[in-house]
Amino acid sequence: MLKKKDSSKIILLLLLICCFGPALSLSALAAEPPIILEVNGQKIDPDVSPFIHNGYTLAPLRFVATPLNASFSWDEASQTAVMNKDGMNISLTVDSKTALVNGSPTPLDAPAMLRQGRIFVPVRFVSQQMGAQVEWVAASRTVRIVFPDLPIVPSGLKVAGYYYDSNSLTMLKDFPDSFAQIIHFAYEMLEDGQVKAKSSFDRDLFEQEARAIAKTNGIEALLLVTGHTRSVSDAFLASPKARSAGVANLVRLVEERNLAGVDLDFEMVSEIHRDNFTAFVRELKEALGPGKKVSLSAMPKSSDRDTWLNGYDYAALAKIADQIIIMCYNQHYSGGEPGPVAGLDWTERVIKYLLNYIPKGKMLLGLGGYGYSWPENGNGASIHIDRAYELVTEYGAEIKRDPVADVPWFEYLDKEGAQRQLWFEDARSLSKKAALAKTYDLAGIGIWRMGIIPNDIWEAIIQAVK
Repeated sequence: MLKKKDSSKIILLLLLICCFGPALSLSALAAEPPIILEVNGQKIDPDVSPFIHNGYTLAPLRFVATPLNASFSWDEASQTAVMNKDGMNISLTVDSKTALVNGSPTPLDAPAMLRQGRIFVPVRFVSQQMGAQVEWVAASRTVRIVFPDLPIVPSGLKVAGYYYDSNSLTMLKDFPDSFAQIIHFAYEMLEDGQVKAKSSFDRDLFEQEARAIAKTNGIEALLLVTGHTRSVSDAFLASPKARSAGVANLVRLVEERNLAGVDLDFEMVSEIHRDNFTAFVRELKEALGPGKKVSLSAMPKSSDRDTWLNGYDYAALAKIADQIIIMCYNQHYSGGEPGPVAGLDWTERVIKYLLNYIPKGKMLLGLGGYGYSWPENGNGASIHIDRAYELVTEYGAEIKRDPVADVPWFEYLDKEGAQRQLWFEDARSLSKKAALAKTYDLAGIGIWRMGIIPNDIWEAIIQAVK
């Protein structure tokens, strides 16, 4: 949990926010939608709305001081307000473009204003004094403040969706209010640091339609780069030159496409390259600079016995990355024994274990909305949830439920007469796992992937994280 002092700082920032939007007259303000205030992912609706004057947002100072227990005084003769909080003394005089911060003259973007007996202040200087980063999202009239030394603590859980293809676009169109972030499954990292577009990559469709929906709804868009082959990842991470090239290429793509940042999906990091992977993440974060995010899609580790995941220094990575999506799926996979994609019991073990290394304000619980069908001998095949239910009807199968994993499964004879066992997710299993993110106060959930989850199941998931 945030300390009381840190929480107060976030509340203060929520109400003292500057805006980079176009200058609007006060008469035009009434026709505009309200300004949305968001700090470190947390939204708030103050009872007294801020307003824009000459291109800057002003908010009532008294409304800030009272809930924060900050001392507040008003000198009628000099038309000066003084606020004291956490060792910071700010003095503002109506119509003056200079404030006193701990006694030092500090220029203001615009003068404080007196309206209906309340002093409103332009708040860019307050955010700057506290070291906050400010972004104005014109499409949704949202002022986003990020305080670097505090975790993202959204009001309600953040929902991030992996965007894959045109089916993902359909889901985004159907549920634009569900997502805070979409992550475009678009690139793979090569040995020399070159970044190659994946075969499923459809830049035009994503840029022309998905990005427009995202912009309208204030949804962040990140690009994803994979490192799924161990030999390629090992060669890339072992070479400082290749890492430098990879960083430069990712920064270029983010800038060219005007994206919010990068998600790294490296699933085959050898233990000997543990420090190299951490260094790569650090180098990328530094090169992207403030205001751009580094997200990690990380492997789900449930105990120290999972030694094959020793290539990931979760604690060190958590200090660098803005968020870490723990991919809590493939507990049982196509090349292994039949079983749940993600049992409820296993998912909870993963959360509990990784909370020892990753702050809950940075952790998102990744959920997989699919299943696997295994033959008696041989590898299984992934299957969509809708198809699983079709097979139940087609073969008259009986759905059973594992009492511990709380996941449905059934057996059937396929058209070739081979016995098969199919484990998949349903509304109950996915919503219960999503609710774990809420139980453990995580930052949110991540969905693999947009476009394959039936609408009724998606609605159950969203209900679980409200």
